Amino acid sequence: MKKTPARFVLAIAATLVLVLSCYGLARACLYYEAARAEHMLKELGDIKVGDPESQVLAIMQQYGDCRKLIDPLTKFDKADYEYLIDIGPSGIYYLVDRANIGAFYRITRAVLGSLNPRLRRAIGLRRWDVYGRVGLKDKRVKVVEGVVMVEGSHEWLAGDWTLVDAIPDSEINKFVTTPGVSSPYSNRYLIGASRLIAMETKNGGGEASGTSITPSATEDEKRSAHEFRWNCLTSRTGCRTVCDLYPAAEEYANSPTSEGKRELCAAPSARNSYW
Repeated sequence: MKKTPARFVLAIAATLVLVLSCYGLARACLYYEAARAEHMLKELGDIKVGDPESQVLAIMQQYGDCRKLIDPLTKFDKADYEYLIDIGPSGIYYLVDRANIGAFYRITRAVLGSLNPRLRRAIGLRRWDVYGRVGLKDKRVKVVEGVVMVEGSHEWLAGDWTLVDAIPDSEINKFVTTPGVSSPYSNRYLIGASRLIAMETKNGGGEASGTSITPSATEDEKRSAHEFRWNCLTSRTGCRTVCDLYPAAEEYANSPTSEGKRELCAAPSARNSYW
């Protein structure tokens, strides 16, 4: 009978070791995947309009299942088809079909998604996804896009950049010519911001900022468009605003012509029970 307490203590200790080991592995996995995602977007950022399809595939296939879509997600670039790739073991299904995600990602997303959001974020297991998209026309690159989306400390945060031949009129109308909304703009570089409406129902919403650049963009403009703070994906405390994730958003928020957008860089308040 005296052995029972000892066995109980041993079982508790073994369980604690197992839990800590699983947590350590999960954190290590997130760091590894975040590094892969950073490297993937860096390589996508080196792709140029007009590059051949074979060069694109050689890059994207290094990072897992590369999905080919005959019907592009967006129509403005007039691509014939596109390739999509995403990295995010703790992530969400936002731009991609979960049926086309590898088994490892499906399992880890299901497990982490089942945890209480506040508990999961408190221990540094934030949900995030990094997407790459390349549209082609006549087997040559027409458009390249990189997207980073992550749970922040108070809301979802997203940053993205798009390389196109010419900045679409729809983007210019939205961020430059619309009354009361304007943005730093040239024929090489345009940045804007918006609410993450698609996240509102279940996940509390958030803020997004994105840039459009053309092949004539300066090196500083390209650097600004491509820069993310990758520690937002692995931080236990999380990043507060989209400006913390995507420094280019701060340029937009602080521009004297960007009326009503300075709140992008102000700490938001929790909007619902998800946070």
